[in-house]
Amino acid sequence: MRFFKTRTMATQACDLNRVSVAGQTVKPSKHIKAGESIEIKWSGGLKRTIEVLQITEKRLGAKLVPEYYKDHTPQKEIDDYKARVARAAAYRDPGAGRPTKKDRRDMDDFLGAVDDLFE
Repeated sequence: MRFFKTRTMATQACDLNRVSVAGQTVKPSKHIKAGESIEIKWSGGLKRTIEVLQITEKRLGAKLVPEYYKDHTPQKEIDDYKARVARAAAYRDPGAGRPTKKDRRDMDDFLGAVDDLFE
């Protein structure tokens, strides 16, 4: 599993202080070593904790990546996050059509504010 769809998204997360290594926020150029713990904070309130098992010299296919890290995120947190995302989709009126870009931004802002209340 890749944690960010693109390198640009990963860089933006680092710039917004959503990625930390050993409790310290990091810049995108930070070199990671085997055994280090990475915490990623998602905008929906999910915090993933990843332990790096090995570092490779080459780029890998997505199917091989899980052999090189261990996810320490409690399954309950992941399930809660998925439930929040599913609830957000359920608030749309049936037959209302696809949400516009503005609708999606408004929903994201609202859900982010709600999640901030419970952190």
